[in-house]
Amino acid sequence: MLTPTTPAATEHLTTLLSTFGLTIAAQDIVPRLTQAGHLDVVTVMVDVFEAEREERHQRRIARLRGTHLQQDSDHTGEHRRSAGR
Repeated sequence: MLTPTTPAATEHLTTLLSTFGLTIAAQDIVPRLTQAGHLDVVTVMVDVFEAEREERHQRRIARLRGTHLQQDSDHTGEHRRSAGR
């Protein structure tokens, strides 16, 4: 059951899996799904892996913000300690 969006979805799935470092999955998943007659699940898999990508991105942003806030706090504290001497 190929739809006009299936080729784009299969490419996107392959790209997402590669981004996560899942090289074997990126190479094998689409051919295996095609062979098994389950190519229609590709769009669902893209949705799931897009959610994973977004969650990882949000966690990274939160970590970076936390690190940045910690550095600001450290620098401010250092400045206060130096000024008090």
